[in-house]
Amino acid sequence: MNEGQNDRKQEKVFMKWYYAVQKGKKPGIYSDWASCSQAVEAVSGAVYKKFRTREEAERFLLSDGYEKKSGAPAPSSSRKVPSPGKKKTPSLTPSAEEVKAEFSGIDSSAIAYVDGSYNALSGVYAYGAILLERSGELSYFQGSGSDPELAVMRNVSGEILGSMRAVLEGIRHGLSSLTIFYDYMGIEAWADGQWKCNKKGTIAYRDFIKEKRKEIAISFRKVPAHSGVLFNELADRIAKEAAGIQ
Repeated sequence: MNEGQNDRKQEKVFMKWYYAVQKGKKPGIYSDWASCSQAVEAVSGAVYKKFRTREEAERFLLSDGYEKKSGAPAPSSSRKVPSPGKKKTPSLTPSAEEVKAEFSGIDSSAIAYVDGSYNALSGVYAYGAILLERSGELSYFQGSGSDPELAVMRNVSGEILGSMRAVLEGIRHGLSSLTIFYDYMGIEAWADGQWKCNKKGTIAYRDFIKEKRKEIAISFRKVPAHSGVLFNELADRIAKEAAGIQ
């Protein structure tokens, strides 16, 4: 074996992987196969995958995932706007005036609107998230899940996932700061320690925000639910679509 082959072999041996478990005994991200295998062992229809980076694993964990296998509707992440019906829908490139209005009083490099939904018939919770950068770039994201332990929080679990997805996308876009608009107070209160976290979903969310604040500045703003705020209404609409609610 020549020196180059030996170097490549050593590189392969020490290569780190991240294992994301979407459906298992304990969904989450694991840094070694032994822990991952324990989380999925004897679980029917377990869903998991390994990634080179933690960011990729986190995006997979928040994606639509295994609902496709169960037959429940689970649209994949997309920048396309769902059918708007009679409501006004923003273009993919907002006008300079629209961007200026959205960033009025905001110092962050981007803003996000997040909302959650819950389908009581299927037990699927889902999120819709919209990311608007100062450049005017507008992105749409949606996803869903059906972990029974998280489903007890209904649409709140979806809104939590939407907030997490917005943060991940902000980091992926190389943004230094992000302001998240929400309509459920827990999105801010759990993240900032105002409310006690006593469920799996809220604990994971609090810890996630704490960790990601090392990479991006995160602030929050409350917006009244169903009050006609354009981007919040759009986030609500795509969350419902992801949950399979017409």
